[in-house]
Amino acid sequence: MEEKQEHHFHEGKMGSAIAVRIIPKSSSDRIVEIHKDGAIIISLKASGNGADINKALLEFLAKVFEIQSNQMEVVAGSQKNEKLITILNLDSAIVQEKIFKNMS
Repeated sequence: MEEKQEHHFHEGKMGSAIAVRIIPKSSSDRIVEIHKDGAIIISLKASGNGADINKALLEFLAKVFEIQSNQMEVVAGSQKNEKLITILNLDSAIVQEKIFKNMS
């Protein structure tokens, strides 16, 4: 006789993910370029530990994407300069448009 298996499903949320590389201790907060591997190079004035840089990064990206910083999360690389960021409720086409609009 076959046992009944229990499955646990999780509700996903619509959104995007971006790879970023941080240049800390810069003269300004800005999107520098998009690297050939697709990572977004971002300079930040912030320095210090990973938490300080992550906070500055999410605040900067919130302005770029015109969203609240709590709609984003550093899901990989929290203590490194290479990070993976998830962005809730913002599709990849809008993310790309806002990145290009804000590149200097």
